[in-house]
Amino acid sequence: MRGILLGSFVLVSACQQPVGEISVCGVEEFDAEARRCNANHRDGSLTTGEVICSLPVEGMLGQKIKARMLYLDDELLAVEEDIGSDSGNVTFRYSRAGVSLLPGGAWRCELTVGEESRTASFRSDAEDGPFLDTAVCPTSAANWDADVRLCKEDLSAQGFQDTTEITCSATLAGTRGKRVSTLLMRSGAIVGQSQGIEPDLQLTVYAKHFPSDTPQGFGAGNYSCRFRVDDVTVAEKPFTVTPR
Repeated sequence: MRGILLGSFVLVSACQQPVGEISVCGVEEFDAEARRCNANHRDGSLTTGEVICSLPVEGMLGQKIKARMLYLDDELLAVEEDIGSDSGNVTFRYSRAGVSLLPGGAWRCELTVGEESRTASFRSDAEDGPFLDTAVCPTSAANWDADVRLCKEDLSAQGFQDTTEITCSATLAGTRGKRVSTLLMRSGAIVGQSQGIEPDLQLTVYAKHFPSDTPQGFGAGNYSCRFRVDDVTVAEKPFTVTPR
């Protein structure tokens, strides 16, 4: 998920075994001063926008540390670095941009130090999609995120004026291999539709841009973006275009 996922390593505090077991917690439960998780959700569940996987190591100076984060068995991020201290906690952090929570479903972090590998599975109890963070905005208010131009915030509660192009955007979760499309509706009638895509990742961003048919822009009225999976509407975001 290019551009919106973050991962990092930090080596902290002491450990008694060469390689211990992974602890999993949300950033809200991480004690920054003591450098440890105050709760462990390994084989359990949590709700957070940033997860921390912490692995205690001893006598591993100069060894390679490799980490992977997976969602629904799909690799989202892989990192490899050298361990720069003899002992401590190797802490792998993973987050989504902004205030978005990790989508609901099965997650897994894998950490390998030298020949020693550890795995920790956990679940997110947040909403599980298929469309998350749905948003509507004039395309002029959208920002580039890697190669996708997304609404930087949902402006559907505001009335749009003098708008010549509308963007409907979202995060897709668990839609790999399914057909995703969007309809632009006005008063129940279709005024725009996308050809559809089949995502190759279980977690990715998505946007569809609808230009107006006229230089004057979209006429006043009640509109909505209908987000669809395999031709079934699963989410809808209404908005209004107001008179000039």
